[in-house]
Order: sequence, then C-alpha cells, then structure tokens
Amino acid sequence: MLNIFKTIKEARDFLDGEMNNSIQVEPEIIYTISDDIVSQQHFSFFNFELNGKYNASILETQSGFKVEILFKQYSKLVQAAKEGDFIVFKSEVLKKPSQGALSLAFFMAIQCERLNILHFYYTNDFVKSLKLFTHPLLIASRNDKINSFKFFLDKGMQLPNEILGPIFHDNSKLIMSHIIENSLLSAEILNEKYQTEWAKNGLLKKENEATRLFKNLINGG
Repeated sequence: MLNIFKTIKEARDFLDGEMNNSIQVEPEIIYTISDDIVSQQHFSFFNFELNGKYNASILETQSGFKVEILFKQYSKLVQAAKEGDFIVFKSEVLKKPSQGALSLAFFMAIQCERLNILHFYYTNDFVKSLKLFTHPLLIASRNDKINSFKFFLDKGMQLPNEILGPIFHDNSKLIMSHIIENSLLSAEILNEKYQTEWAKNGLLKKENEATRLFKNLINGG
C-alpha cells in the first residue's frame, strides 16, 4: 500500500487511522536507502485479529510524504496461541521456532487469555529468553483482558509506568476495578510516575467507566 500526502501531519494521521486496531511495537525497519528520500520514519504494528505485523514507513521526498505499509503473516505457533490449541502449540515448539515467533505467540496468548499457554512459558523457563517488545501488562490492559492481567500479577510482575494509558483508551473497567479493589495496587497507582502524558490525555478526553472509576479513586470515592 502506497499513499502520498502534502504534509507530515497528514501522513501520520493517515497511518494512525490505518493502524487503529493494531498495537505499535519495536520497528523492524531501521533505514531505507534511496537518493529520492529526504527524511524517513519507520514503524511496526502487530494486529492480533489478523495474526500478523504491519511494517510502515513515512518517507519524505521532493514530491511529498509517502506512506508505505506492508503486512506479514505469522506462523502456526502464533495461530495456535491465538486459538488456544495446546496440542499444536507444543508440537510447533518442538520444531524450535525463532525467538521472534515465541515472543509473538506469548503476546497472542496474553491477548486471547490462553492461560495454559502462558503457564507453559513459565514452567519451561521460556520467559527469560523472550524478546519483549512491550510490557505484558500493557498487552493485557488492551481490551480488558483481566485473566491475563491477574496471571502476571500473581507471577509478581510490577505495573509499568504506562499502565493507565491503555486502560483509559480501551475502557478496561475490569482491570481498573481490580486495581481499585486491591489496597496495595490502588495506593500504588496514584504515584506520580503513572501520570504519563498518555494517561493524562486519556483522563481528559475519555468519558468511560475506567476513567470514572479512576476519578473516584483520586477524589477518595
């Protein structure tokens, strides 16, 4: 997919719209060599529903800003994690997949709340070697995956500083309720380090159950 725009803002707005249902991850493309390119930005996004990654570029040229988007489908391992097919998953693991595939399957299991597969990662000591492109609790916070969220808390995982952003954006009210109901977590979440720009923006612009619960917590309600 290739689109050309007059300004960088138009290009980025278009990209944000196209990737609305995907989560941004570490860029796969670093640099594109071409005499026609004045400047360049590269992004990668993972789409859980489609089981694949988008690699996108905004390329400034003399004629305007080009947006290039390429999609790459992922393996049976990731698909098995998505569907919760434990037999196929273990069979694919025996084939010694890449660390990238193992990491993507791990995140797919989080998003789809496949707790038996998440447990497999821990019991077989795979977690330490994974290339984690974003924090597991941030993945769990997208679309209110409360079972995955509790799983990692039970494993002793600490809340990342950015945790409120996806909770507010996706109206993850079950997760917000769980935090509030836990005295340690509710005291922790009021710490200044969690008041990121993403969180503040969500609290200002999102009118939903998750933001209402948080505002009540702030006000002592």
